[in-house]
Amino acid sequence: HYHLFLADYSQNNVTFYNLTHGDWDVTDIVGNNVDSIFYLSTELNASPVERYLYAVSRTINNNQGTSLISPSKSAYYSASFSDNGNYYVLYYEGPHIPQSFLYSVN
Repeated sequence: HYHLFLADYSQNNVTFYNLTHGDWDVTDIVGNNVDSIFYLSTELNASPVERYLYAVSRTINNNQGTSLISPSKSAYYSASFSDNGNYYVLYYEGPHIPQSFLYSVN
């Protein structure tokens, strides 16, 4: 499975920390800001044909991605973030009529 890790380069040593984990894949990193990394994954249903948008904290904690979508049915999403990572366009790409939505991260 593909997941996100944080590398800590302190004390002349490299330590890796899981930012995501589970029986699913991170399929794309679509944005970031000071606090979070935003990614698309198969996390919700562990389905290879579905994609949902999540955010995970950049800090070394017991991280778990937070969904930025409240899906009610199977769907495929993508996203495009602003340069500062505070705004994004969410693209619903199917299986029904494609749509786009503009959101603020906060």
